[in-house]
Amino acid sequence: MSARTAGPEPPDVVDLTLKGSTPAPSQLLRDAKRVRLYLDPEAETGNEIFLLPGPATSGPYRSGVLLLLAYAAGPFAPLALRRGRRNGVWASIAFLCLLSWGAMIWRWPLIRAWLEAGTVPILPWMLWAFGSMLAYLTTWCRALHLVGRDARFVPQRLPAWVRDSTVAGALGLVFPGTGHLAAGHPRRAALALWNACCAVLMLLTLWHAGWMWRCNRAAESSAVPGIALEALFLFAAVLGSLGLLTWIGSSLDGARLIALRAAQRPSMRSDWIAFVLLCSILLAIALVRPANVARDIDRFATAMQHEDFRVIPLTLELAASRLDPAEPRYTMQVAELYDSFGKHEEAHRIRERMRERWEVYAEQLLREEPHAGQALLPLPIGPPVDPEEFPAADRNDTP
Repeated sequence: MSARTAGPEPPDVVDLTLKGSTPAPSQLLRDAKRVRLYLDPEAETGNEIFLLPGPATSGPYRSGVLLLLAYAAGPFAPLALRRGRRNGVWASIAFLCLLSWGAMIWRWPLIRAWLEAGTVPILPWMLWAFGSMLAYLTTWCRALHLVGRDARFVPQRLPAWVRDSTVAGALGLVFPGTGHLAAGHPRRAALALWNACCAVLMLLTLWHAGWMWRCNRAAESSAVPGIALEALFLFAAVLGSLGLLTWIGSSLDGARLIALRAAQRPSMRSDWIAFVLLCSILLAIALVRPANVARDIDRFATAMQHEDFRVIPLTLELAASRLDPAEPRYTMQVAELYDSFGKHEEAHRIRERMRERWEVYAEQLLREEPHAGQALLPLPIGPPVDPEEFPAADRNDTP
Protein backbone atom coordinates (compact mmCIF):
# COMPACT_ATOMS: atom_id res chain seq x y z
CA MET A 1 0.00 0.00 0.00
CA SER A 2 1.27 3.47 -0.79
CA ALA A 3 0.19 6.95 0.18
CA ARG A 4 0.96 9.97 -1.96
CA THR A 5 1.34 13.35 -0.35
CA ALA A 6 2.26 16.69 -1.88
CA GLY A 7 4.26 19.48 -0.29
CA PRO A 8 5.36 20.00 3.27
CA GLU A 9 1.88 21.06 4.40
CA PRO A 10 -0.80 18.47 5.21
CA PRO A 11 -2.75 17.61 2.06
CA ASP A 12 -6.46 18.06 1.73
CA VAL A 13 -6.89 14.50 0.40
CA VAL A 14 -4.86 11.39 1.14
CA ASP A 15 -5.13 8.91 -1.77
CA LEU A 16 -4.67 5.26 -0.85
CA THR A 17 -3.89 2.72 -3.56
CA LEU A 18 -3.32 -0.97 -2.99
CA LYS A 19 -0.41 -2.47 -4.88
CA GLY A 20 -1.47 -4.59 -7.82
CA SER A 21 -4.96 -3.08 -8.00
CA THR A 22 -6.58 -0.49 -10.17
CA PRO A 23 -7.03 2.87 -8.43
CA ALA A 24 -10.72 3.32 -7.67
CA PRO A 25 -11.43 6.24 -5.34
CA SER A 26 -14.39 5.64 -3.12
CA GLN A 27 -17.32 7.95 -2.54
CA LEU A 28 -15.70 8.87 0.77
CA LEU A 29 -12.61 10.27 -0.95
CA ARG A 30 -14.68 12.11 -3.55
CA ASP A 31 -16.92 13.84 -0.99
CA ALA A 32 -14.49 14.65 1.82
CA LYS A 33 -12.03 17.52 1.64
CA ARG A 34 -9.85 16.04 4.34
CA VAL A 35 -9.40 12.40 5.30
CA ARG A 36 -7.52 11.28 8.39
CA LEU A 37 -5.52 8.07 8.23
CA TYR A 38 -5.68 6.18 11.51
CA LEU A 39 -3.91 2.88 12.20
CA ASP A 40 -5.36 1.16 15.24
CA PRO A 41 -2.47 -0.43 17.18
CA GLU A 42 -4.86 -2.51 19.30
CA ALA A 43 -6.41 -4.32 16.34
CA GLU A 44 -6.12 -8.10 16.51
CA THR A 45 -4.69 -8.40 12.99
CA GLY A 46 -2.32 -5.46 13.46
CA ASN A 47 -3.00 -3.93 10.03
CA GLU A 48 -6.51 -2.50 10.22
CA ILE A 49 -6.77 1.01 8.79
CA PHE A 50 -9.68 3.37 9.38
CA LEU A 51 -10.52 6.42 7.27
CA LEU A 52 -12.11 9.09 9.41
CA PRO A 53 -13.58 11.98 7.43
CA GLY A 54 -13.47 15.39 9.00
CA PRO A 55 -15.39 18.57 8.35
CA ALA A 56 -14.51 20.77 5.42
CA THR A 57 -11.80 22.99 6.83
CA SER A 58 -8.70 24.45 5.34
CA GLY A 59 -7.02 25.56 8.55
CA PRO A 60 -3.75 24.02 9.77
CA TYR A 61 -3.52 21.37 12.45
CA ARG A 62 -3.23 22.85 15.93
CA SER A 63 -3.09 19.76 18.14
CA GLY A 64 -1.11 21.35 20.96
CA VAL A 65 -3.38 24.40 21.11
CA LEU A 66 -6.49 22.23 21.12
CA LEU A 67 -5.10 20.05 23.93
CA LEU A 68 -4.40 23.15 26.00
CA LEU A 69 -7.83 24.56 25.15
CA ALA A 70 -9.55 21.37 26.31
CA TYR A 71 -8.21 21.77 29.86
CA ALA A 72 -7.90 25.57 30.08
CA ALA A 73 -11.30 26.54 28.64
CA GLY A 74 -13.09 23.41 29.83
CA PRO A 75 -16.79 23.38 28.86
CA PHE A 76 -16.37 26.51 26.70
CA ALA A 77 -13.87 24.91 24.29
CA PRO A 78 -16.57 23.84 21.75
CA LEU A 79 -17.54 27.49 21.28
CA ALA A 80 -14.06 28.24 19.94
CA LEU A 81 -13.93 25.05 17.89
CA ARG A 82 -17.42 25.50 16.44
CA ARG A 83 -17.94 21.79 16.64
CA GLY A 84 -20.93 19.94 18.03
CA ARG A 85 -24.60 20.75 18.37
CA ARG A 86 -26.25 23.06 20.87
CA ASN A 87 -22.93 24.41 22.10
CA GLY A 88 -24.65 27.53 23.33
CA VAL A 89 -26.98 25.51 25.57
CA TRP A 90 -24.13 23.48 27.05
CA ALA A 91 -22.02 26.59 27.57
CA SER A 92 -24.95 28.35 29.26
CA ILE A 93 -25.34 25.46 31.70
CA ALA A 94 -21.64 25.61 32.55
CA PHE A 95 -21.77 29.40 32.95
CA LEU A 96 -24.75 29.19 35.31
CA CYS A 97 -22.93 26.61 37.41
CA LEU A 98 -19.87 28.85 37.64
CA LEU A 99 -22.02 31.87 38.41
CA SER A 100 -23.85 30.10 41.22
CA TRP A 101 -20.64 28.82 42.76
CA GLY A 102 -19.09 32.28 42.51
CA ALA A 103 -22.09 33.78 44.30
CA MET A 104 -21.84 31.14 47.04
CA ILE A 105 -18.13 31.83 47.57
CA TRP A 106 -18.79 35.57 47.67
CA ARG A 107 -21.51 35.22 50.34
CA TRP A 108 -20.05 32.12 52.01
CA PRO A 109 -19.67 33.57 55.57
CA LEU A 110 -23.38 34.42 55.68
CA ILE A 111 -24.47 31.11 54.09
CA ARG A 112 -22.26 29.13 56.46
CA ALA A 113 -23.76 30.92 59.46
CA TRP A 114 -27.27 30.06 58.24
CA LEU A 115 -26.35 26.41 57.76
CA GLU A 116 -24.65 26.06 61.14
CA ALA A 117 -27.58 27.73 62.92
CA GLY A 118 -30.13 25.52 61.18
CA THR A 119 -31.89 28.46 59.53
CA VAL A 120 -31.31 26.93 56.08
CA PRO A 121 -31.71 23.13 55.82
CA ILE A 122 -28.64 21.37 54.54
CA LEU A 123 -30.50 19.07 52.13
CA PRO A 124 -31.34 21.76 49.52
CA TRP A 125 -27.79 23.09 49.75
CA MET A 126 -26.34 19.60 49.25
CA LEU A 127 -28.58 18.90 46.26
CA TRP A 128 -27.65 22.20 44.66
CA ALA A 129 -23.91 21.76 45.33
CA PHE A 130 -23.74 18.20 44.00
CA GLY A 131 -26.07 18.92 41.07
CA SER A 132 -24.17 21.97 39.87
CA MET A 133 -20.83 20.19 40.14
CA LEU A 134 -22.06 17.17 38.18
CA ALA A 135 -23.62 19.42 35.51
CA TYR A 136 -20.37 21.35 35.07
CA LEU A 137 -18.40 18.11 34.96
CA THR A 138 -20.71 16.71 32.27
CA THR A 139 -20.21 19.74 30.04
CA TRP A 140 -16.44 19.54 30.54
CA CYS A 141 -16.28 15.86 29.60
CA ARG A 142 -18.37 16.57 26.50
CA ALA A 143 -15.96 19.33 25.46
CA LEU A 144 -12.96 17.03 25.96
CA HIS A 145 -14.59 14.38 23.78
CA LEU A 146 -15.32 16.90 21.03
CA VAL A 147 -11.74 18.17 21.05
CA GLY A 148 -10.44 14.66 20.62
CA ARG A 149 -12.74 14.06 17.64
CA ASP A 150 -11.97 17.35 15.91
CA ALA A 151 -10.34 17.02 12.48
CA ARG A 152 -7.71 19.61 13.43
CA PHE A 153 -6.57 17.51 16.40
CA VAL A 154 -3.99 14.98 15.19
CA PRO A 155 -2.17 13.19 18.02
CA GLN A 156 0.92 12.63 15.83
CA ARG A 157 1.42 16.41 15.61
CA LEU A 158 1.52 16.93 19.36
CA PRO A 159 4.89 17.92 20.85
CA ALA A 160 7.27 15.00 21.20
CA TRP A 161 7.46 15.31 24.99
CA VAL A 162 3.66 15.01 25.26
CA ARG A 163 3.71 11.84 23.15
CA ASP A 164 6.29 10.24 25.41
CA SER A 165 4.64 7.42 27.33
CA THR A 166 6.34 8.20 30.67
CA VAL A 167 5.49 11.91 30.51
CA ALA A 168 1.93 11.15 29.41
CA GLY A 169 1.49 8.80 32.37
CA ALA A 170 2.65 11.52 34.76
CA LEU A 171 0.42 14.12 33.08
CA GLY A 172 -2.53 11.75 33.46
CA LEU A 173 -2.18 12.02 37.23
CA VAL A 174 -2.47 15.83 37.08
CA PHE A 175 -4.69 16.28 34.01
CA PRO A 176 -6.78 13.09 33.70
CA GLY A 177 -7.27 11.89 30.13
CA THR A 178 -4.16 13.50 28.66
CA GLY A 179 -2.61 10.18 27.70
CA HIS A 180 -5.82 8.92 26.11
CA LEU A 181 -6.18 12.10 24.05
CA ALA A 182 -2.56 11.84 22.88
CA ALA A 183 -3.24 8.21 21.92
CA GLY A 184 -6.38 9.09 19.94
CA HIS A 185 -9.01 7.78 22.38
CA PRO A 186 -11.23 10.77 23.24
CA ARG A 187 -14.01 8.68 24.79
CA ARG A 188 -11.64 7.10 27.28
CA ALA A 189 -10.22 10.54 28.00
CA ALA A 190 -13.68 11.85 28.89
CA LEU A 191 -14.34 8.85 31.15
CA ALA A 192 -10.99 9.32 32.88
CA LEU A 193 -11.78 12.99 33.55
CA TRP A 194 -15.23 12.10 34.87
CA ASN A 195 -13.81 9.46 37.22
CA ALA A 196 -11.10 11.74 38.59
CA CYS A 197 -13.45 14.66 39.24
CA CYS A 198 -15.99 12.38 40.96
CA ALA A 199 -13.23 10.96 43.18
CA VAL A 200 -12.18 14.48 44.18
CA LEU A 201 -15.80 15.40 44.91
CA MET A 202 -16.25 12.33 47.14
CA LEU A 203 -13.06 13.10 49.05
CA LEU A 204 -14.20 16.68 49.62
CA THR A 205 -17.47 15.30 50.98
CA LEU A 206 -15.59 13.13 53.48
CA TRP A 207 -13.39 16.07 54.44
CA HIS A 208 -16.43 18.13 55.42
CA ALA A 209 -18.44 15.20 56.83
CA GLY A 210 -18.21 16.37 60.45
CA TRP A 211 -19.31 19.90 59.59
CA MET A 212 -22.21 18.63 57.47
CA TRP A 213 -23.30 16.36 60.32
CA ARG A 214 -23.36 19.22 62.82
CA CYS A 215 -25.29 21.45 60.41
CA ASN A 216 -27.84 18.70 59.87
CA ARG A 217 -28.33 18.23 63.61
CA ALA A 218 -28.89 21.99 64.00
CA ALA A 219 -31.74 21.87 61.44
CA GLU A 220 -33.82 19.71 63.87
CA SER A 221 -37.24 19.10 62.27
CA SER A 222 -36.06 19.81 58.70
CA ALA A 223 -32.92 17.71 59.08
CA VAL A 224 -32.02 14.76 56.89
CA PRO A 225 -32.36 11.36 58.64
CA GLY A 226 -29.04 10.54 60.21
CA ILE A 227 -28.97 7.05 58.72
CA ALA A 228 -29.30 8.49 55.20
CA LEU A 229 -26.48 10.95 55.81
CA GLU A 230 -24.23 8.22 57.20
CA ALA A 231 -25.00 6.06 54.17
CA LEU A 232 -23.93 8.98 51.98
CA PHE A 233 -20.61 9.22 53.82
CA LEU A 234 -19.98 5.48 53.46
CA PHE A 235 -20.84 5.65 49.76
CA ALA A 236 -18.47 8.58 49.34
CA ALA A 237 -15.68 6.66 51.07
CA VAL A 238 -16.09 3.60 48.86
CA LEU A 239 -16.52 5.58 45.64
CA GLY A 240 -13.61 7.89 46.46
CA SER A 241 -11.26 4.96 47.14
CA LEU A 242 -12.23 3.16 43.95
CA GLY A 243 -11.99 6.42 42.01
CA LEU A 244 -8.43 7.04 43.18
CA LEU A 245 -7.34 3.55 42.14
CA THR A 246 -9.07 3.95 38.77
CA TRP A 247 -7.41 7.35 38.35
CA ILE A 248 -3.98 5.76 38.71
CA GLY A 249 -4.97 2.91 36.40
CA SER A 250 -6.25 5.27 33.72
CA SER A 251 -2.98 7.21 33.68
CA LEU A 252 -1.07 3.95 33.22
CA ASP A 253 -3.49 2.89 30.50
CA GLY A 254 -2.92 6.17 28.66
CA ALA A 255 0.84 5.61 28.75
CA ARG A 256 0.36 2.08 27.43
CA LEU A 257 -1.80 3.24 24.53
CA ILE A 258 0.73 5.90 23.53
CA ALA A 259 3.52 3.32 23.53
CA LEU A 260 1.45 0.95 21.37
CA ARG A 261 0.47 3.69 18.96
CA ALA A 262 4.06 4.80 18.48
CA ALA A 263 5.26 1.18 18.25
CA GLN A 264 7.86 1.94 20.88
CA ARG A 265 8.85 0.41 24.15
CA PRO A 266 8.39 2.87 27.01
CA SER A 267 11.20 3.55 29.42
CA MET A 268 9.16 1.97 32.18
CA ARG A 269 6.38 -0.38 31.21
CA SER A 270 2.95 0.31 32.66
CA ASP A 271 2.39 -3.31 33.62
CA TRP A 272 5.56 -3.24 35.72
CA ILE A 273 4.39 -0.08 37.44
CA ALA A 274 1.06 -1.73 38.22
CA PHE A 275 2.89 -4.81 39.52
CA VAL A 276 5.06 -2.68 41.82
CA LEU A 277 1.96 -0.87 43.14
CA LEU A 278 0.23 -4.18 43.81
CA CYS A 279 3.30 -5.55 45.62
CA SER A 280 3.47 -2.38 47.72
CA ILE A 281 -0.16 -2.74 48.76
CA LEU A 282 0.31 -6.42 49.66
CA LEU A 283 3.48 -5.62 51.62
CA ALA A 284 1.68 -2.87 53.54
CA ILE A 285 -1.14 -5.29 54.39
CA ALA A 286 1.36 -7.94 55.51
CA LEU A 287 3.23 -5.51 57.81
CA VAL A 288 0.12 -4.07 59.44
CA ARG A 289 -0.65 -5.36 62.93
CA PRO A 290 -4.37 -6.19 62.98
CA ALA A 291 -4.71 -5.81 66.75
CA ASN A 292 -3.36 -2.25 66.72
CA VAL A 293 -5.51 -1.29 63.74
CA ALA A 294 -8.58 -2.78 65.43
CA ARG A 295 -7.85 -0.78 68.60
CA ASP A 296 -7.60 2.47 66.65
CA ILE A 297 -10.79 1.70 64.74
CA ASP A 298 -12.63 0.99 68.00
CA ARG A 299 -11.51 4.32 69.47
CA PHE A 300 -12.66 6.17 66.37
CA ALA A 301 -16.01 4.37 66.45
CA THR A 302 -16.49 5.19 70.14
CA ALA A 303 -15.80 8.86 69.46
CA MET A 304 -18.33 8.86 66.62
CA GLN A 305 -20.97 7.31 68.86
CA HIS A 306 -20.75 10.34 71.11
CA GLU A 307 -21.75 12.42 68.05
CA ASP A 308 -24.85 10.21 67.59
CA PHE A 309 -23.45 8.28 64.62
CA ARG A 310 -24.71 4.71 64.42
CA VAL A 311 -24.21 3.21 60.94
CA ILE A 312 -20.56 4.16 60.59
CA PRO A 313 -19.62 2.99 64.13
CA LEU A 314 -21.37 -0.31 63.44
CA THR A 315 -19.34 -0.73 60.25
CA LEU A 316 -16.13 0.14 62.07
CA GLU A 317 -16.83 -2.20 64.99
CA LEU A 318 -17.58 -5.03 62.57
CA ALA A 319 -14.23 -4.38 60.90
CA ALA A 320 -12.47 -4.32 64.29
CA SER A 321 -14.07 -7.63 65.32
CA ARG A 322 -12.85 -9.19 62.06
CA LEU A 323 -9.33 -7.86 62.54
CA ASP A 324 -9.07 -8.99 66.17
CA PRO A 325 -11.57 -11.81 66.84
CA ALA A 326 -9.95 -12.60 70.21
CA GLU A 327 -11.08 -9.29 71.72
CA PRO A 328 -14.70 -9.69 72.97
CA ARG A 329 -15.21 -5.96 73.53
CA TYR A 330 -15.62 -5.28 69.81
CA THR A 331 -18.21 -8.02 69.41
CA MET A 332 -20.21 -6.76 72.40
CA GLN A 333 -20.16 -3.27 70.93
CA VAL A 334 -21.59 -4.70 67.70
CA ALA A 335 -24.41 -6.35 69.68
CA GLU A 336 -25.24 -3.10 71.46
CA LEU A 337 -25.35 -1.20 68.17
CA TYR A 338 -27.67 -3.81 66.70
CA ASP A 339 -29.94 -3.29 69.71
CA SER A 340 -29.98 0.46 69.01
CA PHE A 341 -31.24 -0.31 65.49
CA GLY A 342 -33.99 -2.55 66.87
CA LYS A 343 -32.39 -5.74 65.52
CA HIS A 344 -32.67 -7.61 68.79
CA GLU A 345 -32.60 -11.07 67.22
CA GLU A 346 -29.25 -10.39 65.55
CA ALA A 347 -27.88 -8.97 68.81
CA HIS A 348 -29.14 -12.06 70.68
CA ARG A 349 -27.41 -14.39 68.22
CA ILE A 350 -24.15 -12.50 68.66
CA ARG A 351 -24.37 -12.77 72.44
CA GLU A 352 -25.21 -16.48 72.20
CA ARG A 353 -22.10 -17.09 70.12
CA MET A 354 -20.07 -15.19 72.69
CA ARG A 355 -21.59 -17.30 75.49
CA GLU A 356 -20.77 -20.53 73.66
CA ARG A 357 -17.18 -19.42 73.22
CA TRP A 358 -16.96 -18.52 76.89
CA GLU A 359 -18.36 -21.91 77.92
CA VAL A 360 -15.66 -23.66 75.89
CA TYR A 361 -13.02 -21.51 77.58
CA ALA A 362 -14.50 -22.11 81.07
CA GLU A 363 -14.59 -25.85 80.46
CA GLN A 364 -10.92 -25.77 79.54
CA LEU A 365 -10.18 -23.87 82.77
CA LEU A 366 -11.99 -26.49 84.84
CA ARG A 367 -9.95 -29.25 83.20
CA GLU A 368 -6.70 -27.49 84.01
CA GLU A 369 -7.65 -26.71 87.64
CA PRO A 370 -6.67 -30.10 89.17
CA HIS A 371 -3.26 -29.93 87.51
CA ALA A 372 -2.56 -26.40 88.64
CA GLY A 373 -2.71 -27.31 92.37
CA GLN A 374 -4.68 -24.18 93.28
CA ALA A 375 -8.19 -22.90 92.90
CA LEU A 376 -8.86 -20.73 89.89
CA LEU A 377 -10.85 -17.92 91.49
CA PRO A 378 -11.84 -14.83 89.55
CA LEU A 379 -9.89 -11.69 90.39
CA PRO A 380 -11.85 -8.95 92.15
CA ILE A 381 -12.82 -5.95 90.11
CA GLY A 382 -10.83 -2.91 91.14
CA PRO A 383 -7.45 -1.24 90.88
CA PRO A 384 -4.35 -3.37 91.36
CA VAL A 385 -3.27 -3.66 95.00
CA ASP A 386 0.29 -3.95 96.21
CA PRO A 387 0.61 -6.95 98.61
CA GLU A 388 3.10 -5.00 100.76
CA GLU A 389 0.26 -2.74 101.92
CA PHE A 390 -1.27 -5.60 103.97
CA PRO A 391 0.24 -6.80 107.27
CA ALA A 392 2.15 -10.08 107.30
CA ALA A 393 -0.40 -11.64 109.67
CA ASP A 394 -3.19 -11.18 107.17
CA ARG A 395 -1.16 -12.82 104.44
CA ASN A 396 -0.40 -15.86 106.65
CA ASP A 397 -4.06 -16.51 107.45
CA THR A 398 -4.53 -18.35 104.21
CA PRO A 399 -3.71 -22.05 104.62
